[in-house]
Amino acid sequence: MTRLCAAALSSALLLLLSACAPSGQPAGSSASAEPEHLAFYDSFETWNQEVPSNSVQVEEIERDGLLQYHFWNEASGLELFVLPGGRDEAGQSYVPMAEAIYQGRSLTFEMPVLPMCSGGVLGHASLLLQDLTGDRTPELIYLYGGGGTGEQHVQARVFDLAAMEERAVLWDSSSAAEWMSGLVQLQLAGTREAGSFGEKREAVYQITAPDGSTLYVGTGGFSLTEFPDAPPPLFGDNEAIVLDGDRLVLSSGFWVDLGVGFFGPYLGWLTCGFQYDPAQQSFSLSPECTLQVYTPADPSAVSLLQA
Repeated sequence: MTRLCAAALSSALLLLLSACAPSGQPAGSSASAEPEHLAFYDSFETWNQEVPSNSVQVEEIERDGLLQYHFWNEASGLELFVLPGGRDEAGQSYVPMAEAIYQGRSLTFEMPVLPMCSGGVLGHASLLLQDLTGDRTPELIYLYGGGGTGEQHVQARVFDLAAMEERAVLWDSSSAAEWMSGLVQLQLAGTREAGSFGEKREAVYQITAPDGSTLYVGTGGFSLTEFPDAPPPLFGDNEAIVLDGDRLVLSSGFWVDLGVGFFGPYLGWLTCGFQYDPAQQSFSLSPECTLQVYTPADPSAVSLLQA
C-alpha cells in the first residue's frame, strides 16, 4: 500500500465510522408495520452473553421520546445512555453522545464508535471498568479506533468516576512513533537465500530492545541484492491500546523501509504501559517497554549468513 493510498483510506475511515452512528428515531414514529430499532439491536443478546464482567450490558430504551442505547454495569452501578448520531436539519452529521451516570452524578462525552461495531473500516470500540488511579473506585475506559489494510489507529479516554472528571491520556500517534523509534536499534546481521529456488534474499536484523537485550528477526524474501545496514524502525501505522490487568498499554508494530515502494516487512511490536501521575491527574507512556518479533531468527545460525 502506498502512503497516498493510506492517506486516502484514513480520510475514508472518518466517513465510514458514521456507519456505526445511526440516527435515532422518535419512538412509535415509523409508518412501517414493523417497529423501529437501533442499529445492532439483533446482536444485543449475543453481546450480553459474551461481554466480560468488567464491561457493560446493553439494551434499547425510549428516553426523552427517542430510542437510545442503555449500557450498564450491574456490579458498579454505572449506567450510560447513548443518543445515536445522525444528521441535523442542515444535513450536517454529528456523532453519538453518551451520558454516564454514577452514584447520582453524570458527565457527557462523544462516542464516535459504538462498542458493538465489528472492526475494520467500521471501527471498533470497548467500554471497560477498572481502577487505574489507585483510589479503589473504577475508572470508565473508552477505547475506540479503526483502520484498513496495513493500518490500525486507536484512541483512549479515561473518566474518573469518583470525581466524575476526565483524566487525560497524554499521547498522540506521531510523537509516540518518534519516541518509540528511539528505543529500538536495528543492525543488519547478514542475508540468506529465500524462496523455493533461492531466487530471493532475506535479511536478518539484530534488534536491540529498550532493556539492552538482543533478538534476531528475518524480513522474509525480497528480490533485492542489498539491504539497509541500520534502518530506523518505523512505528505509528499499526497500534492498539488495551487494558492489561490494572493498567493501559500501547502496542505498536514496527517495520523497515526496504525501498520497494510500499510498506516494508513488519518485524515486531513494542508494548509500553501508561502510568498515572496523581499530581498532573493524567496518564503518560512509561519507558519500561517490552519487545517481541514476528519471525525470530536462530542466533546460532547468524554466523552462516552472508554479509
